[in-house]
Amino acid sequence: MLSMLDISALQSIMKKMISVFYSSGGMHSLSTVFAWIGIGILLALGIGYLIAHARTIVEKLSNMTVRQFITMMALMGVAFIVLAIVLP
Repeated sequence: MLSMLDISALQSIMKKMISVFYSSGGMHSLSTVFAWIGIGILLALGIGYLIAHARTIVEKLSNMTVRQFITMMALMGVAFIVLAIVLP
């Protein structure tokens, strides 16, 4: 059986694990937790893709014309602006 010391240690560990989901104003909503999990998954996929295909990406970027490069940068700029508007 578990002694009182073991139970209090278990409670302490559980409080530390659960405290990740608490903010200063109270508990995070479940949607916030899911959003952070989703962001983590997308970040991991992006980093994995960059590592796996870094050489191909560099070759494609070096073979781009100036017009293609400017178009790509403009689209990335628009995407970041839209992202900045949507996130808050």
